[in-house]
Amino acid sequence: MSQSQSSFRSRVYCYFGHLLEQCISRKYLLTFFPQSHSLGKGALDAAGLWWSHLSQYLNLYIHLPAKMRPSRHFRDDPHEEEVDENTALLAEADDGTFSIHSEDHDNTLPARIKSKWNHFVEKRIPVPLRRASRAIVKDAGNGCGLNGDNCRPFGNSTLAFRCPADCKRIQLVEPHAVGDQEINYRALVIGGPSDPDEPISSSKYRGDSFICGSAIHSGFIPNRQGGCGVLSLIGEQKDFPSTRKHGISSIGFDSWFPLSFSFLDGTATQCEDLRWPLLVVSVVSSSLLSLFTTSPAIFFWSIFVGLFFHVALASDPPSLSNYYDLISLAFGRFLPAAFCGTVIYRYCARRSLTNLTAQIEKTVLWLGACWVGALNNYTFDKIPIQRLTPHDIQQQPGAIPALILIVLSIFFIALGQAWCFRQEGRMPRYLALYGFMGTCLIVMVLIPRMNLRIHHYILALLLLPGTSFQNRQSLLYQGLLIGLFINGIARWGFDSILQTPGQLRGNAQLGTSLPHIRTPIIPSDGANVTFTWPRRVPDGYDGISVLVNDVERWRVYEDETERWADGFTWDRNDDVSMYFRFAWMRGSGAADYTRAGVWKRNGEWEEMESGPSLMDGQKAEALNSQAGMNRVDGSAVRGRKNEDEEVPKVRSTFHVDI
Repeated sequence: MSQSQSSFRSRVYCYFGHLLEQCISRKYLLTFFPQSHSLGKGALDAAGLWWSHLSQYLNLYIHLPAKMRPSRHFRDDPHEEEVDENTALLAEADDGTFSIHSEDHDNTLPARIKSKWNHFVEKRIPVPLRRASRAIVKDAGNGCGLNGDNCRPFGNSTLAFRCPADCKRIQLVEPHAVGDQEINYRALVIGGPSDPDEPISSSKYRGDSFICGSAIHSGFIPNRQGGCGVLSLIGEQKDFPSTRKHGISSIGFDSWFPLSFSFLDGTATQCEDLRWPLLVVSVVSSSLLSLFTTSPAIFFWSIFVGLFFHVALASDPPSLSNYYDLISLAFGRFLPAAFCGTVIYRYCARRSLTNLTAQIEKTVLWLGACWVGALNNYTFDKIPIQRLTPHDIQQQPGAIPALILIVLSIFFIALGQAWCFRQEGRMPRYLALYGFMGTCLIVMVLIPRMNLRIHHYILALLLLPGTSFQNRQSLLYQGLLIGLFINGIARWGFDSILQTPGQLRGNAQLGTSLPHIRTPIIPSDGANVTFTWPRRVPDGYDGISVLVNDVERWRVYEDETERWADGFTWDRNDDVSMYFRFAWMRGSGAADYTRAGVWKRNGEWEEMESGPSLMDGQKAEALNSQAGMNRVDGSAVRGRKNEDEEVPKVRSTFHVDI
């Protein structure tokens, strides 16, 4: 963008900002306040002050010069998948973007690059794009291809990243295999400093570790404020220690891994996380509006629109590669959300808000609860329930007591609201409404090969009709449910109430058959190990995949007769334990992997346990990625569609998202 175009855009923004400020402070706000003119004037002064702060943030968000935008790729192949803004490297290119390509492959940056980095971070306005809360390697199993080549480069490269505040709370929500361990409900941080007194740059982490969790664990950035920095890809490393630092316990791994990283000295810079200043502006502005507005329509729609875009753009934005895509997605979701909001207002909120003169109670109960629901990613994040499935409830610590408390709370709240309906004489009408809803849900449960999924925005829509009263508890319940609805749509969109087993399963096991591996052949000198398996391949598969230390190292297909008969041989080239997993394949897609068999340091073989290995551990809707909106359809095996495979033992089930 030319300087003249940028200057023109600035003038346009300033003009409309000034015009909007005049409209708010001189004319329209006066119609919102039933109080005296002097009180209204004081409120206008406060509103003008907050508008000035808000306009500054809007200008920061909108007016990003092109040269301050992150570069879009860091890999050598321009056809590879686009990465997020955290992978932006920092040497200035001809097109005005930045990148870092240090010729020195140690843990320091040249002074020239370091100066550019500091200047870049100080001047750049951080926007709520996808952050580095997750790992560099996003695909487990054989998702990175043979020898991990699809996830290169492994070394001699640098990567800039930005972490928001409070990244320490990001955890796995499904089991993830690391060697012969299965990790769940903790941060995926593998490795760390072997000596507490060594410098931060000497800490090494396995390449599939969460970047921000690793940065906090090493002390590179603080958890409370977050920050920016540069990590260095240092290639193959071995012996990742298990340590506990800064509130995070890392996972140990006593073998080698082809991709590792460390953090570059002198690149840690404090980046401003604008979510909290924007939250203060939004909360104060909405509170002033609530206190001085008696019109139910003005109050409801101002809060609905304001909270929707606050969630979509600031507090819990979807994981997208740039801010313009984020704005586009937010507006795409807003129109159908506004239609639902119209129905909510017409049949639920208007009855509660009309002729309501208790402004303080409305602000504290309705608006306060609405903010609690809209900030669901913080307020309800600690509830140890992700999905109401028997498997999740059994494996997640604290899920059963939490479920009992939730069910009892909803039961007693429903009893109280039913008593209110009976007192007002509206019980028959609402019994018919909820009877109709219940019938529809039962019909959906009975649909074969589909699962009923009650997302929290759907739960809010189901419960909101029961809050159409003008009493304190109903104001509280209604505000909370509207906030949950806003958060569900602004963050995740209108996910279907009916989902296929594959969509519900996500990255969990497929329930496929597992290869039967014969006892391996190990010569007396312990120089190698050879694996073989029966000739017969299950129907629907044509090959076998072998993981060594969680990386695919070999694959063979049934029509390769000689290689199939010879089996798989692995030579020992280091005095470390080795971990082997096996899975059937169809094309390039792998089914479930076995649990790990261990070839120990002393040459002994430890047989693998029965059952599948839980290779994939990241749930799609999680925080600081933060792993986005991609879904897997019901016939997918590791991302590849398999139209002929039948999912075993599929039955209709009922799930609720909390």
